[in-house]
Amino acid sequence: MKFGKLVWKELKGSRLTVVVFIVLVVLWHVLLLTRVGVWPQSSITGMATLPFLLLPLWVIGSMLYMFHMEWSTNSIYLLLSLPVRGWKVLAAKLTAALVDMLLLGVVSFMSFWLMFGYQLWQEIQPFQEGVPVQWVISLGLKFLLGYLFFVVVALVTAQLSYLTSRLVSRFNGLLLGATFFVQFWLFVRLGGLLAPFFTWLPDITLRGWYTSGGVVHVSTEILETGPFIIVLLLTAGFFAFSAWLYEKEIEV
Repeated sequence: MKFGKLVWKELKGSRLTVVVFIVLVVLWHVLLLTRVGVWPQSSITGMATLPFLLLPLWVIGSMLYMFHMEWSTNSIYLLLSLPVRGWKVLAAKLTAALVDMLLLGVVSFMSFWLMFGYQLWQEIQPFQEGVPVQWVISLGLKFLLGYLFFVVVALVTAQLSYLTSRLVSRFNGLLLGATFFVQFWLFVRLGGLLAPFFTWLPDITLRGWYTSGGVVHVSTEILETGPFIIVLLLTAGFFAFSAWLYEKEIEV
């Protein structure tokens, strides 16, 4: 089966959860819009960004729900019987989850901007005065890449946790939670132990700013690249292990 067909199958399966999330986001923003003038504006703007915080959890939950439905309807056994490599199936699920996240993120941003964008722009415009545009773009891109990086890590760890839980007939939830905890422990433990071996890599510089007395002050944060590389390598290893489990250990 071609990779594109696998991705399309996953996208079709998740379309209901995508529609539900979009409806909930629009209803949430409409509700907040009716509170303008009643609640503090800063609180309304902050609560309007809540969908962006919940989006990764929703996408991960949707992917796990798809796994659950495949096992509940026994369609997983059809996939396992096909001559398709495990990594291709899992990569298709990851790709579909990221496509769903991109779509939901764009729709959530459009809903947010149409209802609260003007007010937010009025609030942040004075804060940006005197700040080079390239600083704003650079900081925004770095935060976006970091956001996507950790979403991919979370998706891979969720896949491995769920697949591991399917190896037993009882206490699936307990094994799922234990596998997730072990992966998190490895991220933290090995990230600290092996980071010194990657000190030769350039650090990540986050250049921020704040205003005081009408003067722009630069705030610079330096992040070591080593821990991120270790997390990336571990994630690749977890994905490879997930593909092996899916292909070799889960019985048809």
